[in-house]
Amino acid sequence: VFACQDACRPFPSMRVPDESDVDGFRFSRLGTPAALVSEGARMEHCVGSYATLAMSGGCVICSVCGAGWRGTLELLPTADGMRLGQLRGKLNAEAPEAAWSAARRFALSIPCQ
Repeated sequence: VFACQDACRPFPSMRVPDESDVDGFRFSRLGTPAALVSEGARMEHCVGSYATLAMSGGCVICSVCGAGWRGTLELLPTADGMRLGQLRGKLNAEAPEAAWSAARRFALSIPCQ
């Protein structure tokens, strides 16, 4: 758990843009522990607990909105770029195929390290 002064310390961006629009979905990088906790509360899932992993560069978390759906995306860095981790809606609901398709294109658009 992060101390109060660390709640706004930014995570490494891992070259993921702050915002990107792909196939009608907006991907917004959640860049601080406070943003992850807020997303977890809003979506009623455990993404807030990923702060330590995100701070170490082990993942990048994005909020996803589009086509009447809202969710949270986990991106995992690899030597070749980003690969998809989890993509979940509120209460860990399954994501629609259109969101997965946009997330794949979004991940492919991120430059390698």
